[in-house]
Amino acid sequence: MEDVGPTRESHIVLYVVDALVRLNASVKKWRNRRLTLRALSDLDEHQLRDIGLARDETGYRPLEDSEALPKEKTTLARKYGAVFHV
Repeated sequence: MEDVGPTRESHIVLYVVDALVRLNASVKKWRNRRLTLRALSDLDEHQLRDIGLARDETGYRPLEDSEALPKEKTTLARKYGAVFHV
């Protein structure tokens, strides 16, 4: 009988640990996305526009620059040098 030694066994353990770490990361990412989508679904159209998003058939999309701010706000921002982060 040949002894496989600790090297082979430790590699198997490392593969299992690596797989568990990746699984944990995937579950966290999925959970965060689910919570974010749930929070976004509670917002009305005006609130979504305030944060630079719009609701469409597939979910949420970022607003285009022309959609983000009403014309008068954009003009005032240029006039007074204000910066709006959307």
